[in-house]
Amino acid sequence: MATQGIHHDDNEHFKLAAIQAAPVMFDRDASTVKACRLIREAGAMGATIAGFGETWLGGYPFFAFAEMRPLTWQAMAEYLAHAVEIPSPTTDQLCEAAKIAGIDVVIGVVERDAVTAGTVYCTLLFIGREGRILGRHRKIKPTFHERSVWARAMRRV
Repeated sequence: MATQGIHHDDNEHFKLAAIQAAPVMFDRDASTVKACRLIREAGAMGATIAGFGETWLGGYPFFAFAEMRPLTWQAMAEYLAHAVEIPSPTTDQLCEAAKIAGIDVVIGVVERDAVTAGTVYCTLLFIGREGRILGRHRKIKPTFHERSVWARAMRRV
């Protein structure tokens, strides 16, 4: 985990924790526990915001680049099964960790649409230091192979 302090002027200061750690692939619950630990560690190091990478929670769909075989379909099914609904017990845990650490959190998640339960998005989730979800941003246009896994954002959420 790298931290970087940035000063704009005497009234603005923040310390960013750039989280550079791997999730536990195909295990939403273990990844959530790890993310919460990393959030608390970032807060203990004096960070005011923790930033995780694209689809950190859920992982990047590496299998989308593979030849379609039975194991690829199995990986896709597991990926979908471990996606995150917003809100959910998973996001509740992340919010609680942010509140305990007293920091803002930006984390990439594989978001499962609660309506279809079969659609996932590459989503950036914004959590405030008070422990509330502030918003989310879905990737508007996934790239070539990513389209076989992620839907494109069609509406504002």
